[in-house]
Amino acid sequence: MFPSLLATAALGGCATGAPAPADPAVASSTPSQSPSPSAIAASPTVRAGSGNSNSNAAGRLDPATENLSWDNGNRIEGDENGGHTPDIASSLTDPSAGWQGDYSRMATEGVMTFSSENTHCKVRTVQVRNQPSEIVPGDDRASTLKVLSILFPGKTDIVANAKDATLGYGVGGTHDVDMLSVAYTAGDNYGYAAVRTFNKPAVTLKVEALCPSLDTLKSTLPEISKGITINAL
Repeated sequence: MFPSLLATAALGGCATGAPAPADPAVASSTPSQSPSPSAIAASPTVRAGSGNSNSNAAGRLDPATENLSWDNGNRIEGDENGGHTPDIASSLTDPSAGWQGDYSRMATEGVMTFSSENTHCKVRTVQVRNQPSEIVPGDDRASTLKVLSILFPGKTDIVANAKDATLGYGVGGTHDVDMLSVAYTAGDNYGYAAVRTFNKPAVTLKVEALCPSLDTLKSTLPEISKGITINAL
């Protein structure tokens, strides 16, 4: 399994949890204030947040009929209980669209990186296990906010401006996973991150994009929405 978030800083770029660009060439950059809310959408999708639909239903969540809302996260069984620990599936691999994938860190760090020859954007997906101290028991949304404060230490403006977002859930991404998203700058680059922390099992999923301009970032968000989904049972 993947090590703790704080032990490896896999969701960030250094031991303090400060977010780093996917490109090592700018890995020393740290985020400054968020871009204007009018300049970039909060979510990579046009779908509204899935809310708490079916949050009172019992038993394992059914990705064929239900959304993975904040409350429904407590119905994920995880590998250790015969389910499927939340992870990320991606199809950002179409060479005709300019995407190339790097899976060399997947087995050891839970990281996939995708680079676009067309926009020069990079998209990175991360799955990492959390320590109990990084989790708010029974509350996925509060846990996600807590992890965001670890990823962006001292950047209270970024965390305070976190927006509700969704990514696809289930076969074909036909249902929604509730997440929180932030937009920020990293040196001369524009960044976006969508994060979801599950307190059961204790795991965080992060999808981040880093682009050389605001326009290329905005054009990449629909690619993320179309090509990246989350699996969990």
